[in-house]
Amino acid sequence: MLWVGGAFLIYSLSLGIIYPYIEIIGDDMQASTEEVGFVLAIGAVMAVIGGILTAVVDKKYSHTTIIVFLGIINAAVCFGMASTNDTASFLGFSALYIMLWNMMYARYYTALATTDKSGYFSSYGPEIGTVGLALGPIVAQSATSTGDFQGQVGVGALCILIATIMVFIGFAKSKIIERNLSLTTRSTQQKA
Repeated sequence: MLWVGGAFLIYSLSLGIIYPYIEIIGDDMQASTEEVGFVLAIGAVMAVIGGILTAVVDKKYSHTTIIVFLGIINAAVCFGMASTNDTASFLGFSALYIMLWNMMYARYYTALATTDKSGYFSSYGPEIGTVGLALGPIVAQSATSTGDFQGQVGVGALCILIATIMVFIGFAKSKIIERNLSLTTRSTQQKA
């Protein structure tokens, strides 16, 4: 549960690191404010549709599979954002980033609920996300030189990869704990 909470925090850092700078990077690439705003709006609409599809697919497969799959794709999209010098590519990567980030955000709430058997810790999901968003720009500025906005996007991509690894570990630990509790319960019932 703590691994998944930490993963959610680090994942939330990525939005705080990347989102505030999309317009600045777009401006450096000769994209207008209107173009960037339009792309972000398209990404948000795609996120709603993608989120519904992800929820449906999540029922069929596992939380781990969905989060790892989306995390790898989202990190690749971020690395594409950080390395492209083409305005159209940057705008396309930005729309995909917004879509994927939001799709995964909902999956992190699901991951918290799945690994939190008490139901108490997962109620801190909004606070965990907010702390990550607030700390993102600080982390971005600390990890890169001033004005290296594309470097900051790379840091955001690393946060996504680290969070993906952490949630994978968190799910694995949660399953081990569940198995041990189940074995202990069965053992106690057999003795009685």
